[in-house]
Amino acid sequence: MPGEPTATGPLLTAGELATRLQTTAQHSGAVPVLLDVRWDLGGGADPDGFAAAHVPGAFFCDLEAVLSGPGAPDGTDGRHPIPHPGDVRTWLRAHRITPGDPVVVMDGGHGAGAARGWWVLRDAGQQDVRVLDGGLRAWRAAGLPLEQGPAAAPVATDDLPAPSAEFREAPGALPRATAPQLRGGLPAGTAGLDARPAARYRGEELGPDPVGGHLPGFRSLPVADLYSDGVLRDPEEVRARLADAGVDATTPVVVSCGSGITACQVALAHQQVFPGAPEPVLYPPSFSGWLAGGHPLATGAEPGTMPPA
Repeated sequence: MPGEPTATGPLLTAGELATRLQTTAQHSGAVPVLLDVRWDLGGGADPDGFAAAHVPGAFFCDLEAVLSGPGAPDGTDGRHPIPHPGDVRTWLRAHRITPGDPVVVMDGGHGAGAARGWWVLRDAGQQDVRVLDGGLRAWRAAGLPLEQGPAAAPVATDDLPAPSAEFREAPGALPRATAPQLRGGLPAGTAGLDARPAARYRGEELGPDPVGGHLPGFRSLPVADLYSDGVLRDPEEVRARLADAGVDATTPVVVSCGSGITACQVALAHQQVFPGAPEPVLYPPSFSGWLAGGHPLATGAEPGTMPPA
């Protein structure tokens, strides 16, 4: 089922992916579908970068058009609202990807786009989604082959058979937190983690938001503390950093960031180092949506406390 943790964690190294592709091709197994979410914070989707070099056979997946959807006019869904699962499934069908196909998501190497794809695809009902650790940068560094060319055109959905029952599931396979829930304060024993840079968390830098700060009660855990150049740090180091934020394998976790993208990297790291543990719950609007809703903010290095509603 989508969202169920795997025994080995969701990350694959470049060597592991290359072996899997070769082995399944030789033995007529289910060859993984490769999706390249080439995207940079501040720069947007990068189809030109994909066309210049990508893993052979990969499809380009636009984070802005496919992995984000329209949100509330007042901005309370954040800068990158989660798309409706039905829209994601339509895109998958147009690329002849079925719910049971194994999928490996990657990006240029920063990791944010791939992690967002990992979360959104599973939310849309995709059952087996992994992530290439380090993305194209790691694949290239391993000396593995590359391909050039633009993204493949999707098949018109009118030319496809009716969607299977698996693609007609109720939307939203993964749990998520809402602003009203968080406004009431985090439940006892639950850790709230903020993936943004520490200076934005403290309120010293604004980034794309008009003011800085963080959700009261959330602790700072920047993505850079868990990854180095888009590659997950040593598992013991990641577990230690999570422990510093009050998280072990049994801790309920809510993750947030600026707009619901890098928070997925924290969830991904958690699932890699705590395979089988309950998955962190995403607050999709994150700081941008929280701010648009006029909710209380905290500043400084300490989490602070949510004031009474």
